[in-house]
Amino acid sequence: MAKKINITIIENNEKKEISVDEGIQVHTILHHFKTSIDTIYGIKINNEICSLDSRLTYDCDIEPVFNNSKSGAEIYRRSLCFILAAAAYNVCPEKRLLVGHSLGHGYYYTFDGENSVSNDLINSLRKEMEKLISQDILIQTSNVSYQKACQIFDRLCLKETRKQLDYNCPPHIAINILGDFFADLYVSPLVYSTGVLKLFDLLQYKSGFLLRFPSSSEPDKLENFEDQPKLYEIYEKYKEWGRRVDVTSVASLNKLIANRKINDFIDITETYQQKNISKIETEDEFEISFEELVVQYGSSYHKLAAEKYENPHLWPYIYEANRITSPDPDLIISGKRLFVPEKPDIEKDKEQISKSILNAYNAYLLMCEKEPSSPKNERRKNLAVRVIVSGEILYSGFIDEYSQRILPEYASLAKNIARHQIK
Repeated sequence: MAKKINITIIENNEKKEISVDEGIQVHTILHHFKTSIDTIYGIKINNEICSLDSRLTYDCDIEPVFNNSKSGAEIYRRSLCFILAAAAYNVCPEKRLLVGHSLGHGYYYTFDGENSVSNDLINSLRKEMEKLISQDILIQTSNVSYQKACQIFDRLCLKETRKQLDYNCPPHIAINILGDFFADLYVSPLVYSTGVLKLFDLLQYKSGFLLRFPSSSEPDKLENFEDQPKLYEIYEKYKEWGRRVDVTSVASLNKLIANRKINDFIDITETYQQKNISKIETEDEFEISFEELVVQYGSSYHKLAAEKYENPHLWPYIYEANRITSPDPDLIISGKRLFVPEKPDIEKDKEQISKSILNAYNAYLLMCEKEPSSPKNERRKNLAVRVIVSGEILYSGFIDEYSQRILPEYASLAKNIARHQIK
C-alpha cells in the first residue's frame, strides 16, 4: 500500500487539505483547484516554482502559477524558446540558432555566421513549431548521468550546450526532453506539454527574426510590435564587441570564469552599456563607432591615444576595451588586432574614463604581485604612478577623490609629478 502524504492546496488565499499517494505527479491533482487547468503553467511547492510533472514526496503546500502572473509568463516564454530550438533542429540541423536580447514582448534570434534569415526559413520554422504544438507532446524533466548528458548533446550537435558541461560536471544533469528526438539543459520549469503554447509569432527583423509572445498582463493576445531601433543598435554593438573578445555563449563566459577574468568582462561591459544608455537618455545623436586596427611595430596605447584622441592621457580608455585579451597595459603585440572605441567626451564620460585609469593602475600592481622577481617591476611601478598622473591631469583632484583606491606612496609621487606637469 502506497504511503500517504498531506498536501495543503492554496488558491486565492483559501486553503484545502488533501491526502495523496507519495510520489504522485502534480498534474494529476490539478482538478482540485477551482480555476481552469488551462490557465495553470506551473506549481509552487513550498514557494519553489516547479513544473507540473514534479512529484510530491513529502507534506507540503502547493499553489498554482497562473498564466497572467510574471512567473507564468516566464514559464511560457522559456517553453516557446525550447520549442523553437526543437523546430530549428528538425528544419535545419546544420545551423546553430542563437538567442539574443529581448525586444518588446519578444526575443531576437539569428543563425551563427549568417547575415540574414529568409522568410522561407522563418515560415518553415513557424510551421514546424505549430506542428509540434498541435501534437501536444509532453515536455519531461529528467535527471541523467553526466556521461549520458554528454552523449545526448553530442548526438544533437548542440556544441555550446555540450561545452557548458566542461565547466559543470556533477554526477547527474537535469535536462528537458521533448518526445524522443530533442533535449536541452534544464534551466527552470517549462509547461507540461506543447499544446499550451498556441499563441506566438515569428517576425523577420533586421538580420534575424523575433520570437514574439504575449505579455503577462494579457496572456491571451499578442500586442502590436513597437520597434525600438536605438535599443536594438546598443545590443548589436554590444554583441559585436562580445564576438571580438570571443564571448558569444554561456560556455565562453564559463571559460572566463575558469580563467578568473569574469570581473574584467563585467567591468568593461557595464562601462560600455552605461555610456550607450546615456546616449539614449540625453537624446544625443546615437552613433557609437569602434575601430578595429592591426597594431604596428613600436606602437603603444599611449601613442594610439595621442593619434586617435589627440590626448595621450586617455590611453587607459583604449586599454579598458582590450584588457580581457591583452591584460598587460604595457604590452601590445605587433600584428595583433585592437579594439578602439570612439573618442570619449572628457566631461560626459568622466566616470568611465576614471574607471579605466584605476583599472590600468591596478593591472600594473597585479603584475608586480604575480611576478615578484621580475626585472620589469620597477618600470611597472613607475608606470602605475604615471597612469595616476594622467588622471590628475585630466581631472583636477582625481587623486584625492580616489585616495581610498590608490596606495599613499603612489598618490604622493603622482601629485608631485602632476603638479610640475600642469604648471
